[in-house]
Amino acid sequence: MKTRMTAAVLAAAMTCAGGALAGDGKSRLSIGATLADFEGAEVGLVTARYNYTLADYVSVEGELSHGVTEEDISAASLTGDVSIGLTGAAFVVAQVPLDARGSNVFARVGYQVGEIEVEIDGVGSADFDADGWAYGIGGNLMLNEVSGVRADYTRFDAEIDDTGGLEGEIDLYSVSYVAKF
Repeated sequence: MKTRMTAAVLAAAMTCAGGALAGDGKSRLSIGATLADFEGAEVGLVTARYNYTLADYVSVEGELSHGVTEEDISAASLTGDVSIGLTGAAFVVAQVPLDARGSNVFARVGYQVGEIEVEIDGVGSADFDADGWAYGIGGNLMLNEVSGVRADYTRFDAEIDDTGGLEGEIDLYSVSYVAKF
């Protein structure tokens, strides 16, 4: 799984690097906060994205996130916490332009990988790799020609390795600053 994680992160980075220096108004870089909600645990992440518009209605997007908070958990007499490590994703995005500044609404589908970290007090900790399809909707509201805000929702249908086939759905809610160049 570490190989898949590395490959996905490199793929997302290559997606980002391809048009990063273009300066043709088709690139968007965003950074913001994401709330991940899975199995009742809510964890905060910082998220960076690069999006390149291929045509009026189609773009590609690479995403990297890292957990910055953890959630306390308890089951029976055990307590501990859960957090998210590094995640990476690559998406194809269908978008509908709304104005000349570049505001739009979008739907996206792609593949996401990540690390879930669980620590049980007095027992120890374990890291689990998660990967699977991700899909969502959102919008960019451009305040002027270069700056805006983004809000989106993504569902990550995660298959968690090393758990005997455990699967889970992670809901991701994000708000970001957007720079268009």
